[in-house]
Order: sequence, then C-alpha cells, then structure tokens
Amino acid sequence: TGNYNQTTGVFNPAIAGPGTHQIIYSFGSGACFTTDEISVFVRDSIVATLSATADTICFGDITTLTATAYGGYPNPNYLYSWSHSAITTNTEIVSPTTTTQYIVTINDGCSESSSDTTTVTVLSINPNVFTSTPVCFGEIGYATYDLNQKSIYNFTWTKPSVIGDTVFGVGNDSAYLRVSNNFGCF
Repeated sequence: TGNYNQTTGVFNPAIAGPGTHQIIYSFGSGACFTTDEISVFVRDSIVATLSATADTICFGDITTLTATAYGGYPNPNYLYSWSHSAITTNTEIVSPTTTTQYIVTINDGCSESSSDTTTVTVLSINPNVFTSTPVCFGEIGYATYDLNQKSIYNFTWTKPSVIGDTVFGVGNDSAYLRVSNNFGCF
C-alpha cells in the first residue's frame, strides 16, 4: 500500500509529493505471507527562478541575469547550467544583439532539475535615411529621413544644426543625424 505505481511496485517521489509517506510491502500468501514497512520523507522539489535586471534593452546595452532556487536537498550546493554559455554561476551578464530567450537549469546533484526562462528584448534603431545622388565638389546635395518614421523615432540634425527633415550642403561636406526612440535608444 502507499502512494506508488500498483503495476510496477515503484514509489515515485515526484508523483507522491513532499512529506512523509508510509510504504507497506506485502508478499506471499498463507503461511508464507510477510509484510514490511518503511517511512520515506520526500523533500520539496527544486524551484528555479530566472530574472533580468532589464528585460528590454537598447542595442549594445547589457543586462544581468540572476538565477535563484529553493527546495531540494538540504543545504544544497546548486549547480547552474545556462542554455547560451558554459558559465556555472547563478549570475550572467549578457549583451544580446537580437531579442533572445535565456534558459537556466538548476540541480543540486540529488533532486530532479528545475528550469526557468526569461526573454531579453533588444530595441534596435533602423531609420530610413535618403541622400541626393552624388554631386560634384561645390554643388548642392541633401540628406533627409523618412517622415513616416517620426511616430517611432526622434530625429535631430547635429551638424549642421537644422530644424526640419532635410539638410542641404555642398558636395564633400558631412551631415550628422542623431536618431533615438521613445525608450531612449540611440
């Protein structure tokens, strides 16, 4: 009797759950019938949690991933396995170039492993900028940005300082455009 697989006779702690379980084993029949029993204590399962200091970052920024756990073997020495690197500590500093899902698996060498995931979203800026066809030295050329993108980006001409969407200049000159989004990415 007890909480076990009736067909195979196997006690599975994951199915039984945490706590004390009395297992009674009966075998034989008649004068050969025998019974034995044992108490089995099942500890809490490991529960893994993965978090990021920032789950949305600008392209080129960093964020720190932190894995925490509780449960499992008493006074555990947790082992951390990351999906994206060979690092074995509970923290990882990452700088993804695209939106990336990270997975950590935590084990204590005794209990069943536990995993958690987090996604770091990378905001990139991809403005459409247009220029005139190449001009000869002394001729006038221009640079402009896509007006349809003003709803998602902030545009500022920094050289020369111009208010508006287009800057004009003499051939062989330079123009600098600072582009940011509402999240603060440049």
